[in-house]
Amino acid sequence: MQKKIIFFIFFYISCSFFSQEILIPKKILKSYNDGGSIFLFSKNEQLKIDIDKYEISKLKDFNNNGYNIANYYILKIRDTFYFVQNTGGLVLELKDNALERIDNSFNHKMQINSSIFEYNNEIYRYGGYGYFSTRDFIVKFDFDTLEWESIKINDAPLPIGRFNNFYDVYNDNLIVIGGTTVNKLDKEKRILLNDIWKFSFKEMKWTYLLNDPEITSVDSNTLKFHNNILYRDSQQIKVLNLDSYELKSFDVNNSYLKINNNFKTHFHNNNFHFVVNRNNGKRVLIKRTKKELFGRINTKKDIVNKNYLTLENILIIGLLVFIILVILLFRRYLNSIFLYPEKIKYRNKIVFISDDEYLVLKGFIENQNTLENNILQALLNKDQYHNSHNIRRKNNLVNNLNSKLKILFNDNNINFIEIYKSEFDKRYKKYLLYSKDLKIVIK
Repeated sequence: MQKKIIFFIFFYISCSFFSQEILIPKKILKSYNDGGSIFLFSKNEQLKIDIDKYEISKLKDFNNNGYNIANYYILKIRDTFYFVQNTGGLVLELKDNALERIDNSFNHKMQINSSIFEYNNEIYRYGGYGYFSTRDFIVKFDFDTLEWESIKINDAPLPIGRFNNFYDVYNDNLIVIGGTTVNKLDKEKRILLNDIWKFSFKEMKWTYLLNDPEITSVDSNTLKFHNNILYRDSQQIKVLNLDSYELKSFDVNNSYLKINNNFKTHFHNNNFHFVVNRNNGKRVLIKRTKKELFGRINTKKDIVNKNYLTLENILIIGLLVFIILVILLFRRYLNSIFLYPEKIKYRNKIVFISDDEYLVLKGFIENQNTLENNILQALLNKDQYHNSHNIRRKNNLVNNLNSKLKILFNDNNINFIEIYKSEFDKRYKKYLLYSKDLKIVIK
């Protein structure tokens, strides 16, 4: 009796475990994830996996009309499947159980591994590789003209051209991360990118977000779930939150090591669904929870957002610069004496001066607040006056200026213009202007 109970328990566990696996037929070439369903395509058959029931069923046969769907990317728009050529411009529509070409373009083979996506029920593609160069533009398939058209971009900067990058569309934005570009000096060399860009379909312009070596391994196999991206970096699984830029790393488990990248990992109802390669050569769709896939966190850190050129930051920087300029101008205003031809101004006080007083003060400023007696006298001498009268005029002017400066600074304790006599030569004297360490600005 005990053996029977153990047997039934083992049988139940085995059935429960393997019921969460689906064998993917060898003939399957492509898949398309859509909510609770995964659609599978062979060269002439369409199947469907119900994620909630974990059941596979055949939907229909179709005529491929000679097109090899392995070379096409699948999109679903208004319940219709479209197959977009991976390398060029061909667009096929699965209609009335047959693949029909609907485009008027040609197989230019210049956009290999580009980002093909749907937005507002229209087909777009960004980037791609061809003939030793990468594309840096976005094109849209026009369902009226049945041709690809380049969309107009407003303003710079633009991300560098790339292919095999991660991309996702949400909230009217295209997010582009990482990928590969071509060395402009050596076309045989490839460069892995580690930047993040956002394209707004509302504003029709790109915005640079950040770059960091930690995201160099991000490529087209990267998965988005909630607002995180999941990618493999050597022997680690990394998860980057696109809101906070918090990066977590985990050890790669055995299931993830066997993942088949021909099938896009699907995240549904908080579970990861991905195809793995068994040792016996079979391909199996399995389900793993976040805990089963990630396990314990190895490291956690924040990636610094290096985007200093956002509109918000520019406005903040502009405001700070304006405030600094205002402060500097205000300090200059507080610590300066402004000399005009008819007045002297210090802060909010003004005293009026004569032409001769302006000439003398200007002479002081131009000679570092010092004027020798003979130079000062020469500034004020009038040919029509006797020498003694010119001297009296000079002395009166100095006294008047002293009085006016005392009024200007509201300080009667000192003379602002003093006479300095040499101890060695009593005949030598000069005048010193005391400006209270304020800067005198001639206007």
